[in-house]
Formats: sequence, structure tokens, C-alpha cells
Amino acid sequence: MINMDIISGRQQLIDAISDLGQGQAEVSYALVFVTSGDIAVDDIIAIKEAVRLCDVAIVACVDKSLSPNHANLVAEAGAKILYTHKKTPISGNSCGIRLKGGADITSFLQIALLVMPSVVVVADENLETMRVAKSIENTFNQLFTVIQAKIPADILNAYQQELTATLLLAQDVIDQGERRSRVVLQQVVTALETNGFRQIRNLMLVDSETLLEVSSAIPKNSFLFAEIIDGEKLLRRTVSLKS
Repeated sequence: MINMDIISGRQQLIDAISDLGQGQAEVSYALVFVTSGDIAVDDIIAIKEAVRLCDVAIVACVDKSLSPNHANLVAEAGAKILYTHKKTPISGNSCGIRLKGGADITSFLQIALLVMPSVVVVADENLETMRVAKSIENTFNQLFTVIQAKIPADILNAYQQELTATLLLAQDVIDQGERRSRVVLQQVVTALETNGFRQIRNLMLVDSETLLEVSSAIPKNSFLFAEIIDGEKLLRRTVSLKS
């Protein structure tokens, strides 16, 4: 029987963690962030890795709750707690916490401080969440360790493999001497739309070393990250690029 607590209150989360730890000398917790309101293949891989690594796997949805069907997928993957974190309105002299480049990491940090996990597990395809988790790990030393879950190539279907091949057009453009990120992205968008990937949710170039988005010249090593909507599914792919 699948047993998972589905909660949304912060005190409920604290109580659920406390209940799971009762009667045990030491319990390790792994945290997985879900940011899209959907569960993608890479999310499931990350959850299963979290289950393997620690006693308790906790999945935290940042600002968007999951549908019952997607919640069932989280439970089947082995998570013990599914928590939806609602952003607290900022008032008075309070301010959010942002990455260099503008990304708000306030909710991620709040969740991490509530859970106090040993590890945060992020799939290698989920580049945006990796950027946030790495930033918190580097800023708040020893708060947790970021673990990267690898997506096995053999689980990709033909559609996902075609998406990967289309994204790798960026490498061909770079090899031809183009270094302007805007031009490379435009050519990739055209190729994606030509190959039927018309619902592009996110597409960006990221510096491999800093994990910051590239807006001008492409660095020596970078990633191209894409999120594509396929019906009710969300596809994420990340490809490595060299210039």
C-alpha cells in the first residue's frame, strides 16, 4: 500500500517530519523540488534517487500544487511527503532573496530551512532548479549537499531523442563560428518549430561554470536548456555545448 502525506501548511510539514522521525535515533531526509506544477520524467528519476539515498524522501512543490494523477506518480516513486509551498506576501521592510540575474530563490530557501535535508536531489535535465540549489549550497555552507541524478539515455523515447538532436543544432551553429547567444537561440527556435516542437516553455543558454544565463557571447563551455510542452507532458532536455 502506498503511504504518502499530502500537505500544504508549514506547521503540518514540521509535524509530519517529526512524526516520521519518532522512535528513531537518526533519520536522514532528501528533498526534491518540483517547480512546474507537472511531474516530468526527470522529476521521477530524482525522487527515486532521493528514496535510495535517504530514509525519507520529501517532494516540495514550489508555489504550484500537483494534480491528483501527478501526486500518485510521486507516491509511486516512493516519496513519504508531498508538500506544496505557498509564497508568503512580502510586506514592510522584508525582501526576497534573488540569484545574480534575477531569479527569486526565497521559496526554495524557506523550504530547505523547514526540512533541513541532508541532500537535495536534482535531475541533470532540470537546469533551473540545479542553479537555485547550487546557489543555496554555495551561499549557506553545509546546509545540504546537492546530488545530481543522471537520466539514463536508454529511457528516452523517440520523441525525446528527436528533441535532443534538434537542440544539438546549436553546436553546429557554434562550430560554424557563431558566438552570439541571441542568434544561436533564434536558429534553435526555428528548428524546434520546424520539427513540431511548437510549445516552447523555456529555452536558454547557461554558462557551465557559473550556471548563469548567457545573454551575450557564448562561453567556452555552456548548456542549452529547453522545456517543451507535449500535450499534458512536460519535456526537459539539457545538452552540453563547446565553443
